[in-house]
Amino acid sequence: MFEKALKLDGDKLKKTNQISAKRPSEYWLIFFKKIILIKQPIKFRLRYLFFLAPLGVLIFICFNLISDESYDIESHFAAFMFSLVISIILNIIAHLFFDKNYYRDIVSFNHLARFIISIKGDVFKNLIQICLNFEGIESNKHSIKAHEIGLKNISGKRYRAYGMERYRANLVFKDNTVCTTSLYQYTVKVTTTKRRASGKVKTKSKHKHKFLYMLSLKLATENYHIINENELKKYLDDYDISVFKESTFYFVKIKLKEKRSFTTTEIHSAVKQQESIFTRMLDFLNNKQIITPKI
Repeated sequence: MFEKALKLDGDKLKKTNQISAKRPSEYWLIFFKKIILIKQPIKFRLRYLFFLAPLGVLIFICFNLISDESYDIESHFAAFMFSLVISIILNIIAHLFFDKNYYRDIVSFNHLARFIISIKGDVFKNLIQICLNFEGIESNKHSIKAHEIGLKNISGKRYRAYGMERYRANLVFKDNTVCTTSLYQYTVKVTTTKRRASGKVKTKSKHKHKFLYMLSLKLATENYHIINENELKKYLDDYDISVFKESTFYFVKIKLKEKRSFTTTEIHSAVKQQESIFTRMLDFLNNKQIITPKI
């Protein structure tokens, strides 16, 4: 049913690392299952060719062991170990300087898929507009000033910050409530330099990540009541929530920040079945009566 669209969208995502489309909820669930939430295959890299040197020496050793019983293996085995060590070192250097880490977090994409499952029966015309961005975050295009996210370079520590919207989904519920869910990712490369007592300088780098999940609702004032600001304050320890009225609509925004020192490249079955952050947000708004439908 969706084979042609899946191929076109999959090819576009593979080519451009981005996609924006309006599709039925069932389509998006298949798209996520077959294209987004799968473990990405290991790509061949030119740096792997460095291992041809020790492989060649090993083949030479094996050939001589078979053809010559008096063959002295020690000298060539030392050459094999030396070439293997050099190949490993060259691969590490090439990985550090040339390989790009996209820092795409598969678990965070699963939160959107699980949310679609939980609300698909309530979506008007069953259509959802989704924009996905699979680009690598560490690029000049996504570079931001460290001070914009509250970081300041100090002696011995430097920051390089990046930020991008990973996805955004727009839909309308059957009661005409407009819902938007989004994920914004911040990645910071922290480089620390220390001088040892011996005078040697040691430099190391690590990455930190922050994921900002946001759910926004646009509700008709004729259909809903909204909690007042004083009552809202007691719930701000759980989520960052803001509400305001404009014309004949209420606008509600609820946010959650998640800090991590790593990103996930695959998703296990137990995690895949966990409740979506967006579903928990929506349930929170309803259960705490921050929004209540008029009878």
